[in-house]
Amino acid sequence: MYRKSLFCWFLSSATQQFDTGPQIRDWLRESRNTPLLSAKSLSNWVLLYTGEYVINARALLRSLHRVTPTMGITMRSARMYEVNDDPRSYIDTLRDCVTPHTDMVVCVLPDGEKYRYNEIKRFLCIHCPVPSQCVIAETLIPGSTLLTITTKIVQQMNCKMGGALWKVETGLQKTMFIGIDCFHDIINRQKSIAGFVASTNEELTKWCSQCVFQEPGQELVDGLSSCLEAALDSWFRNVQEQPDSVVVYRDGVGDGQLQALLDHEIPQLVNLLRKRQVKLTFIVVKKRINTRFFVECQEHLYNPPSGTVIDAALTREEWYDFYIVSQFSKHGTVTPTHYNVIYDTVCLDPDTVQRLTYKLCHMYYNFPGIIRVPAPCHYAHKLAYFVGQNIQQEPHNSLSDCLYYL
Repeated sequence: MYRKSLFCWFLSSATQQFDTGPQIRDWLRESRNTPLLSAKSLSNWVLLYTGEYVINARALLRSLHRVTPTMGITMRSARMYEVNDDPRSYIDTLRDCVTPHTDMVVCVLPDGEKYRYNEIKRFLCIHCPVPSQCVIAETLIPGSTLLTITTKIVQQMNCKMGGALWKVETGLQKTMFIGIDCFHDIINRQKSIAGFVASTNEELTKWCSQCVFQEPGQELVDGLSSCLEAALDSWFRNVQEQPDSVVVYRDGVGDGQLQALLDHEIPQLVNLLRKRQVKLTFIVVKKRINTRFFVECQEHLYNPPSGTVIDAALTREEWYDFYIVSQFSKHGTVTPTHYNVIYDTVCLDPDTVQRLTYKLCHMYYNFPGIIRVPAPCHYAHKLAYFVGQNIQQEPHNSLSDCLYYL
């Protein structure tokens, strides 16, 4: 079996670089103590809380004042409103206090009750579109972990407002990266949701998010042309020229559906890209696999280090495929991810595709560490799940250029 390693990369914040070697689990501390790559100001924002948890809301404000300066975020005082725990109270208050100039809405919730959360998010994503952050009051108890929790909250809020936390150099010029995944409500048999998320600048710090409503259980996606066209328009607004190539990571399909992708999804993309003379690489991502790899050392077996690639012996001769162990784990067995390039006119060599794929696993802003799949792939999963599980309607188009669903 042939094994090679891809580590390590240097992540860039606004003022410095920090490395991610094979034993680095996360970089939360580094990201908290340096200015964010693109920090958004909290100039006009509102905070809703119930009277029972006013102490928790004030604890959040104190922590925000402590962590935002080092992250480069300018924060003005919030407009605070007391509500009761009924969803209607939150929505009526939001209807009165949110304006077109509101940057962010923060709701301190008394508990994790799903109906209340869904109603608030539905209102703020569809009827009154504004980035929002919901926080359960119990997580805001003053103590040793509050600053860490607040750091994660601030990072989420910054991304939802269109900011960026860090970046990694991909080595490719003028390349758009796209993730596609589907959510199926197998319990209520509601419509399936396809998430389509595309990078819209060369640094992978801006994203365009679209969703497609489909028949229950439908996996193959219709409407990819309109999603891609919206993403290309967003790219052009940011870069002032079109990309030379597009790399798609498609999650959620099995080996038996590869031909269906070639027949149904890829032609939708190719027909549009060919008119614009843009090249395409289409990669199928598989997480649900039984394959495991180990490193033998002194007659003991260990998990492979993060960045390990297997692209021979256990791969198939008729495929352009490989495995990557992207995550680091000291406990249990780490699960690799399988990648299969089923369409390629960009003509990247295998080493470049593998390094690129591993680098993208560092770019998911909801976790300061390495994830199992490339960031656009996981963003698409989060988007499809959020829309299908929580708001169940198409989000307002004004939110499409920010990661409002994190």
